[in-house]
Amino acid sequence: AFETAQSLPQFCSSLLELRLCGNDKLGDGVAHWLADVLPQRGLQLLDLSKTGLTSSGILRLAQALPSAVIGPLHVLRLSGNRDCGDAGAAALAAVLEASTVADLSLASCGIGDAGCSAIAGSASKLCKLELGGNRDIGNAGVIDLCNVLSKGRSNLHRLGLGATGMGDEGATGLSKAIKSMPSLMALDMDGCDDIGHSGWLWMSEALPHAPGVQLKPFQGGEFASGPF
Repeated sequence: AFETAQSLPQFCSSLLELRLCGNDKLGDGVAHWLADVLPQRGLQLLDLSKTGLTSSGILRLAQALPSAVIGPLHVLRLSGNRDCGDAGAAALAAVLEASTVADLSLASCGIGDAGCSAIAGSASKLCKLELGGNRDIGNAGVIDLCNVLSKGRSNLHRLGLGATGMGDEGATGLSKAIKSMPSLMALDMDGCDDIGHSGWLWMSEALPHAPGVQLKPFQGGEFASGPF
């Protein structure tokens, strides 16, 4: 599969969107190829979801982001690469601030609290952040994310935390943070089975203070079209 990707013609340099999602045999080779062989300047969307990337491949991809070798990139989708892990998330976090990425999807990427906390540092600059399906993201990672977002400088329109391991403590922190996030329009918390009565009570009390927010269900790493 990677050999097929390598054979893409030279006009790839004029593409605005490149979608290779679902080709799970591409592996890390495609990240090295994109970083080294495609020195183009117009790519705005790159979808490498479910392509078999590991933390090593994501590290190589991350190294190219600030240099605009792959850019000006606005949308980066890496969902379903379960070997990304905290190391891959940390590699991305280290360069997000210097990149043009505003829409980042890391659903079901094997990320835990450490990776979530790393991404949190640059979360305010993003318009969309999808972390759903990462069951190892618990209260600690969500609270770190909330601490950043609650400072009132967030640009987030959509935040996906569905099907994570967040419990009452994380939900409580999130309920407080959304009051300071006037730009937030969609929040995914579907499938957060560790949240109990206390956590949902805090959320129900917070939502009237954030009238722009709609709870939306988790569907394959992307937001559903209608309200929850």
